[in-house]
Amino acid sequence: MTLLLPVAAFLATFICGVFTQSTKHFPNDSIRVRLLIYSGREDPTWSVSPFSRLYRNISYLMQRPTPSPQNSFPRLGYNGFDVVMPGVPTRTIPARSNPVLESMLLYSGRQYIDESTYRYVLSDIHR
Repeated sequence: MTLLLPVAAFLATFICGVFTQSTKHFPNDSIRVRLLIYSGREDPTWSVSPFSRLYRNISYLMQRPTPSPQNSFPRLGYNGFDVVMPGVPTRTIPARSNPVLESMLLYSGRQYIDESTYRYVLSDIHR
């Protein structure tokens, strides 16, 4: 019974196609996402596998222009996402610049972000 829980958690992660790894070990064909939120500690980072149902949608939205937000100055708390697509340099998606893309990126890392942070960022995106 104690082995069943870790195996189920691994399978759920594998089936969803979203993997967390250190930034040095991402597969080349995955989308790497970093939530820009903390100033004094490491930001949450994860990858989205090409097998994920979100991969195609994120790829499509990343190819579309992102308008500049009204207030683009750095602030405390949520500042956006850094996203690296295969073969493309890092692109920053500023906070409140593209709510659909930001929500999708946030959702892709939901299992790696604590619930209160997730809710805070989601409410900030849709403010």
